[in-house]
Amino acid sequence: MDKWEYKIKEFKTSHSFGDIVFEATKEVEKEGMFGGTKTKKITNRIIAEEIEIIFNSLGQEGWELCGVAPLIMTSNIGPGSNTDRVFFVFKRRKTHAEI
Repeated sequence: MDKWEYKIKEFKTSHSFGDIVFEATKEVEKEGMFGGTKTKKITNRIIAEEIEIIFNSLGQEGWELCGVAPLIMTSNIGPGSNTDRVFFVFKRRKTHAEI
């Protein structure tokens, strides 16, 4: 029986002039003012071509897109809803060494 491992890539979405904009957050370690390191989250806007590069890179590593799950938020202020985040689920077969 095949065993699988999964990876989830999360993209936050926002709306700008009627367009949906994807944002990716990554953690970056920086040197602290008094020595040591601290982790900071950085959010960047990304475009479709950059998402394609990320997905192609994952494909080269053996990951296959198997699902998409949008997180829909409804508004208490007025009618309608917005997609707040999108989760892309990838899977790949575990190798015998990993089982």
